[in-house]
Amino acid sequence: MNMQFEFGRPEITEIFCDEDKSDHPVISVLESPVKIERHQEREILIPLKGAFTFFFGENTFHAERGMAFLVDSWVSHSSGYQAEKEEQVQLWIHLHPKNIYATLLKIVAGDPVRSEWTSAELPIELLALISRRWNMLGNPQLSSELAKKIRRSIVEVILDELEFLNNYQVNNSGAHLDPVKFIKRYIESTHGCNCVIADFEKTTGYDRSYLARLFKAKTGITISDYIDQVRFGFVSVASGRGLTQKEIAVQLGFSNSSSLSRWKKTYQEKFKK
Repeated sequence: MNMQFEFGRPEITEIFCDEDKSDHPVISVLESPVKIERHQEREILIPLKGAFTFFFGENTFHAERGMAFLVDSWVSHSSGYQAEKEEQVQLWIHLHPKNIYATLLKIVAGDPVRSEWTSAELPIELLALISRRWNMLGNPQLSSELAKKIRRSIVEVILDELEFLNNYQVNNSGAHLDPVKFIKRYIESTHGCNCVIADFEKTTGYDRSYLARLFKAKTGITISDYIDQVRFGFVSVASGRGLTQKEIAVQLGFSNSSSLSRWKKTYQEKFKK
């Protein structure tokens, strides 16, 4: 479900990278219903409302408003959070090779838990700026004081831009700008996991038949084929990074590695023709 991209700017007091240690007791991921992800795209998580357990690298954090997490490429982290007692609102920034955008995610407590979300595209020049600063953090000779300043500059420049978009621009959510671009971006951000055209219909407000025709006309392939294309691309890259077939299957929404293998075989046979 789509909602307006509105948020109250948080005051960030703590910014974490995967090498940081947490004071929160370590919880085994086996004891939690959340899904663990690893992928090549960098992400930034900024909790806006509610508190939740966040698995990040080898640590467990009690994530809440005032914190920010810089999730580097291929660093394991959790998603699919539960909201049993209180509503949660999370801001995610996604850094892809050719674009950068923000997702505002609301998780509503209840049984079952439900979620609402929307996204906004950010200026491409912001991607280059953030990437350059983030790369500086990998310098082993960087002082801890300078590293803290760079971390903060990354988060604050994003919040500056979002505050500007929120205050001075109307209908900046991706669904209202270009439904095809919005659908492609969402599929890419989830690597094709749990992507259903019925959800795109609800999110964009367009009839699914119209979306299917428009997507095919603009891209030359169907939405289903694009989902498979993105999934297969992730399988290839993730396998090269050493992720197990079980890990890949979970991230792509398959019940097990056997289901993933059957899908790969079907995909390869389909596109050989």
